[in-house]
Amino acid sequence: MIPLWIELHNTKGKKEIIRNLNLVLYQGDKKIKSMVQSSHYKNSEGIIVAFGNEGTYTFILEPESIVRYNLQFNLRKDTELEFDTIRISYYDTKDKYCEYLFLDVPDGWRTKNTKIDDEWIKINK
Repeated sequence: MIPLWIELHNTKGKKEIIRNLNLVLYQGDKKIKSMVQSSHYKNSEGIIVAFGNEGTYTFILEPESIVRYNLQFNLRKDTELEFDTIRISYYDTKDKYCEYLFLDVPDGWRTKNTKIDDEWIKINK
């Protein structure tokens, strides 16, 4: 499971679309598997809370805006599955597939806690 807090910045003067934002696992240059996007969870009071944009991982960004979303990606642990890199992927406004390095994870399945304030990762287009 990878919880992710993401801020999307649109510095353009027109709306932009980010469709089907996801995380993809790689071993070297070989694509291993796409993770599964969680749509929601039930909190301690039994209330359903949505991840992403009301449960979807598609976002319409208003001109000159910054928005923040809480996301969660899952994958069942498979002892045969080895990976060392996580990439972030999406389709842009023109329906072009985009994929960028997100994290190097040489230990693959090893659990790591990352502090939000210490670990900003800027992904440039």
